[in-house]
Amino acid sequence: MGKLMLPRCGAVSGVLLGLFFICVRAGIAGTGEGGAAWQAEWNRIHLAAREEGKVVIYGGDIFELIFREFQKRYPEIKVSMWGAGGGASGNAQRLLTERRSGLHSVDIWISGVDTLSKMLLPAKMLEPVRPALVLPEVLDETQWWGKRHYYADPEGKYIFVYEGSVQSGGLSYNTKLVDRTRLRSYWDLLDAKWRGKIVSTDPLRPGTSQQNLRFFYHNPELGPEFIRRLFGETELVISRDDQQMLDWLAVGRYAFGLFIRGAAQDAKKQGLPVDDFFAGQFKEGALVDSTRGGLSLLNRAPHPHAARLALNWFLSAEGQKVYQKYFFESGSSYGGNSLREDISKDNVQPGSQRRKGVKLLFTGRPEWIDMQPIHDLLKKTLADGGKSSKK
Repeated sequence: MGKLMLPRCGAVSGVLLGLFFICVRAGIAGTGEGGAAWQAEWNRIHLAAREEGKVVIYGGDIFELIFREFQKRYPEIKVSMWGAGGGASGNAQRLLTERRSGLHSVDIWISGVDTLSKMLLPAKMLEPVRPALVLPEVLDETQWWGKRHYYADPEGKYIFVYEGSVQSGGLSYNTKLVDRTRLRSYWDLLDAKWRGKIVSTDPLRPGTSQQNLRFFYHNPELGPEFIRRLFGETELVISRDDQQMLDWLAVGRYAFGLFIRGAAQDAKKQGLPVDDFFAGQFKEGALVDSTRGGLSLLNRAPHPHAARLALNWFLSAEGQKVYQKYFFESGSSYGGNSLREDISKDNVQPGSQRRKGVKLLFTGRPEWIDMQPIHDLLKKTLADGGKSSKK
């Protein structure tokens, strides 16, 4: 850490003294002219944020805990969490209604990228994120996975992706029926001995299955043909009841379950004979995507400076450590892996870790967000021949 750059001054005034203490409390150092420039901007934002005195964030229960840590660091700025119940899409609709009424109550929105890209972005409600980034450690893309920042919108401006957890196709299995050491490829699921032994959640339903389907569809070693054959030739059964599907897997009615990864891990903890395949099991690799890892700034925000302060804190090493900590402590079986590479991953679930030597495909690319081509393929496959049944 370099020397703390203090504002240049002649006679010490109250304002300059206030700037000095802000620099000290921020605990962020810089050297040379570049350090002085970003510090001056950071000080300006901090002072303006103190005047606003508040930041309003949508993000769900876990983010209320996370941003309590922000408020401890900046006690003069009250954090208010907006929206309760109804999920991201329901609250996004509520926000759209407010906007049409001329209300602008939210500063920062944190959710899955689908809600942001399909609802808030088309309504032109988002502010570019890149100009709001100030801290050098946030701007330094070498500290992030792939040595770059990721955005989920086509322009690469509005939906910042900060989380990238590994998933391995969303495939769970009964440990008494399946010897995992004998499976080396997803194509092995097409073996005749597994016909009628695979159950899946509805692939057309919103949820984490969409990430797994993007992985299958866009993986050059799998592609549309794999989806067509998996859902068309294996006598796969689709269940609309996730708990029923898990029960069937646990009692051995089916050998494999698609897209119930989190539930399978919870069942495993209860001693049931179920488990998941994780990254590295199959030669086609695994996917990297986010669970609730999309972050955006709302335009015409009521507290724009406090929003910038909170945004930079959250994306800093300190903020992302806090994010990983609370996500881990929430008991979730997957997710919660920051795309920052300069922080410890000790509190990230093993199955969500990005491990060296495993082929990883980032499925959050903006050109892959649209699920319509995949859904069209699935509808045609399920309609043709009736080889997949629904229960």
